[in-house]
Amino acid sequence: MTISIHQPNFLPWIGYFYKIWASDIFVLHDHVEYTKHSFTKRVFIRKYPATCEQDYLIVPLRRHSDFALISDLKICHEQNWQQKQINKIYYVYHKAPFFNDYFPVLERSILSSSDLIYLAEFNRQLILDILSFLNIDRKIVLSSELPVRGFQADEYNAELVAYLGGDLYISGTGAKKYQFNATYADRGISLIYNELGDYLINNPPQYPIQFDVSLSILDALFYIGPEGILDIFKAYQDVSLEKIELDESLILA
Repeated sequence: MTISIHQPNFLPWIGYFYKIWASDIFVLHDHVEYTKHSFTKRVFIRKYPATCEQDYLIVPLRRHSDFALISDLKICHEQNWQQKQINKIYYVYHKAPFFNDYFPVLERSILSSSDLIYLAEFNRQLILDILSFLNIDRKIVLSSELPVRGFQADEYNAELVAYLGGDLYISGTGAKKYQFNATYADRGISLIYNELGDYLINNPPQYPIQFDVSLSILDALFYIGPEGILDIFKAYQDVSLEKIELDESLILA
């Protein structure tokens, strides 16, 4: 049983969706404090069509405590940000090969955010839309709805995985700063890292323009479509499995 966990980010990068694809259960970790410089309310897209310069898409939030949980963040509806985002996405990507296939659903979802209160709810809906485009059907749960509380950083994640019956946890590489293999091993869980970003930097996919791994999944969706994205996932998984087998053989030796 493979589990992965991440905050409910806004239209996140391609590696976020690889973790979901490679898992049996994905936890949207909304019961943690919001980090100001995270990608919970913002994401990179291209600033101009077919260029490498980056720009942000940002969801404005209502004033909140510095210690607010992600699940408590409220969208600020006092600006016409939805239409501005739609216009920016259209300007940057309207000539991309798969744009017309997926933009109408995305446009409706962004506009429908005017009926939503919480950022996590909005982000979850967009993530589900992208998963639908990619034909990825996985169980998605919210950490705020699970009876796991009172643990620090890596212990919290390990307890979530254990509660869900996981024996393999796919973690983001950012967690290497605070995470310990022993925390998971003590619970009978194997820990591996999602290094798709490094893989794609060294093995850029076939792409009609210059590829940038740090951009929103929208870039890949519009330029290479679901089949191209899934080909990336499968190619990386093959490499990742070979690495795991090699590591295990070295341990046994």
